[in-house]
Amino acid sequence: MVGEVVRDSWERELDVLLRDLEQADPTVGAELVQLVVAGLSIRRVLDPDLTHERAVALLEHAVSALG
Repeated sequence: MVGEVVRDSWERELDVLLRDLEQADPTVGAELVQLVVAGLSIRRVLDPDLTHERAVALLEHAVSALG
């Protein structure tokens, strides 16, 4: 139950973080990437369907959004 709530919350937050990354200055962008990494780490523990490859792809997407 708790894991499900965390996963659902993270799904919503990830979209917001990725949008924010596109408009962030480098300092804020670095903090947002740290949040993405932390969130993906937590989600990987709670969600067996999130593969390493998918997590890496999401992180690459976040980094590329920085420009």
